[in-house]
Amino acid sequence: MRWPPQVVDPRDPLLVFTEDGRQIPANVPLPPEPVWVLHPEERELSVDGPVDERAEAAMPLGWPGWRLRLLELDQVRSIGLDRIRTVRGFVRPRVITEQPVHGVTTPYGSPVHAVPPKVWLPGIGTETTWRIEVRSSGEGGMVGSRNVTSDGPVSVDDLWDGLPRPLAGAYDVVVRGPLGRGARRSVVVAEGLRVSFHPEVRLFAAGGLSAAEADVRAGPGARVVPRELHFDARERARVVSFQAPSGSEPLVITPPHLEVLHQHPDVGAVWSAGPLRLTSESFDEPGELLVRLPGASKLPALNVLTSSGTAQTLEPSGSQRGGMARYPLIKLRDTVGEFKRAELLLGETPLVYVRPRRLATGVSDAGGHLLLQDAVEIEGLTAGVYLVTAPWRRPVLLPVTENRIVLPADLRDAGPVSVLLQVEDPWAFTDWPRWPSGQALTCDRPGVYEAGDEEETALGEFLVGDAAPPARIERMERLWTIVDLDDDLQDAGAAPYIAGPCERLLAAAPNAALSALPTAMPAAERVVPLLVRTGLAAVAFDVGGPGPDPRVVRELWSTAPAAAALLAAFGDAHWVDAARDVCGDVLDTVLRDGRDPHAGVGRFGPEAARLAHMNPQQLESVWSAANVVPRTLLDPDARLAAARRLFDTRRSATAASLARQAADLVTHVRQVIAKSSHPRLTEQIDRRAPGKAAAGWQLLPAASAAMALTARLAARGDEEAAGAERSTRKWWLPLAMLAPELAGIDLVVAELLLSAPTLEWPAATSDEEV
Repeated sequence: MRWPPQVVDPRDPLLVFTEDGRQIPANVPLPPEPVWVLHPEERELSVDGPVDERAEAAMPLGWPGWRLRLLELDQVRSIGLDRIRTVRGFVRPRVITEQPVHGVTTPYGSPVHAVPPKVWLPGIGTETTWRIEVRSSGEGGMVGSRNVTSDGPVSVDDLWDGLPRPLAGAYDVVVRGPLGRGARRSVVVAEGLRVSFHPEVRLFAAGGLSAAEADVRAGPGARVVPRELHFDARERARVVSFQAPSGSEPLVITPPHLEVLHQHPDVGAVWSAGPLRLTSESFDEPGELLVRLPGASKLPALNVLTSSGTAQTLEPSGSQRGGMARYPLIKLRDTVGEFKRAELLLGETPLVYVRPRRLATGVSDAGGHLLLQDAVEIEGLTAGVYLVTAPWRRPVLLPVTENRIVLPADLRDAGPVSVLLQVEDPWAFTDWPRWPSGQALTCDRPGVYEAGDEEETALGEFLVGDAAPPARIERMERLWTIVDLDDDLQDAGAAPYIAGPCERLLAAAPNAALSALPTAMPAAERVVPLLVRTGLAAVAFDVGGPGPDPRVVRELWSTAPAAAALLAAFGDAHWVDAARDVCGDVLDTVLRDGRDPHAGVGRFGPEAARLAHMNPQQLESVWSAANVVPRTLLDPDARLAAARRLFDTRRSATAASLARQAADLVTHVRQVIAKSSHPRLTEQIDRRAPGKAAAGWQLLPAASAAMALTARLAARGDEEAAGAERSTRKWWLPLAMLAPELAGIDLVVAELLLSAPTLEWPAATSDEEV
């Protein structure tokens, strides 16, 4: 076997394909019909006879300097470059389609046509009978057929007249004739469909693409749901349903948008719908920038903006076709070398940000200031100084001058710090994270931050190992921050084993701890793992006496619904109203009937096993076709989206480790629940079970439901459940980190089921799966 395989013969670099994409071997004559011809653009194609150029396509990645054209050869005797290829043989019938609807595809990426295809039959010098069949692509059944007899060329325009109109669906058109003369083509039809976009092309904007609208219309007898679409910055595509008497089809509507790609041997060739970020160190061999702007006949030069203003313009190279142009980045090497940073703009739209990979290699304490090692001299360099002894405080932003960060008086003896360096742009927002995990330089310095209150100072001394934690804490959000940032703080110079005492202080005052959670502002995906880690997921909360603070209730339900559910304050009107707003109507169903109507949603059954064998593109197409739109926390689409995140992590090392334990874990926990005072809760687990002969990862949704139920049983005094929760917490925590949304939904549902007046519900009538 030859590797790499030879695609193009360098002695005769000409490739020819049939109209439907099949390559015609070099030793085979060309048919007298339309063919795609691929050749180097600097080579002139020799043609004997009148040729009609019907179309020219933009070249795919990896083929710069080539042309791909659709040529009609019915009047041509030969074509070629170095070697002449003759045109002879018979003309085959053709299935002719009009241009597909712009911006519309099926979930699998197939084009969609608003006009059904026609069939053209050639004349072969004698009376000939042709057989034309139309089959449903999905079911394969015949939906129409006819015989056509002619002694010359004929166009069959009434092929679809016997079918219910307007048409909606995928069809195979098959033509059979004498001596093997036939044709076959698959086409998706949404008859009468038309789409208009505003703006016609979306450009890059803050957070994604510029907002857009699409007006999707159907012809008489059909309809589109929804008809008017609004796309925010992060939405590239939406799914609509084209509905007609002949059926309905999901269609993906994608407004045309600007795209960029960095073409380099060491970089994956992926188009981006947002600005690229390149490092200045890569500009010795930076590759090329490809820009695609649908509908543009020619793209202009790019402006290269540096700290001194527009320093250069970058002209495209080669020919431009299909709204795509190439820009050789090597021409920016001197500019990037001088300024270390640059922005490439198309008009006023930024396409590329160039920044140094590392702005400094280290930082050291120099008394009243911090000294950076090997800092890049660049205008706007700013340091965010994070305090290890007060990690709940926002970073202090300080300018970098001659490799130095001058500290204000209250930070000079404030202990270890993490320093995040970023280049502040006067015309763009710079995001400073809550804590710079894995991004910052650390400096181990003596001291403790003392400019706050006594409790803050005492916690700072605890964090560096100079004192035990305070016996009483008023500001519980500070404890949440320490537990949440445990590993990061130790990496930055904090003492070891700081999280354990804080977890115990939180568990000792559960109501105060939950009330402080919104103030701590952990990332949403960290909330449920924090509840599991601290043991609060298995704690009983005192809901007697006065109801919880309405403000805290509203904040908890909007930011941390799993924590809000643990309060179980059903007698409080504020709690119930906020819970209903977040959970939807399912909350009332569970509390009224003592059953979860969507318990099986998220089950990894046989369908999930089949999805696991799809490539990412196919999987995204299926997901788009499903049109999953979460609305409330407990609706089926929200659960599907949560399960999808767990499905996507199934090949991770953590998921693999959990999968090996899943069967034993689910069996053990199920047995504990079966022996409890609420044995019917096992049905909640069973509805998530994947069935026989399932892989270990398919049991993970069931494990999530099982551990949530065990925790809330433990909170009600079930000692065996409490023991099972403690023993399985080491597995529950990584599972909650893999799928925090699903774990949170399961925790909410578990609390609702155990708070319901009865747990006797009828068996499920159907299973719902990913």
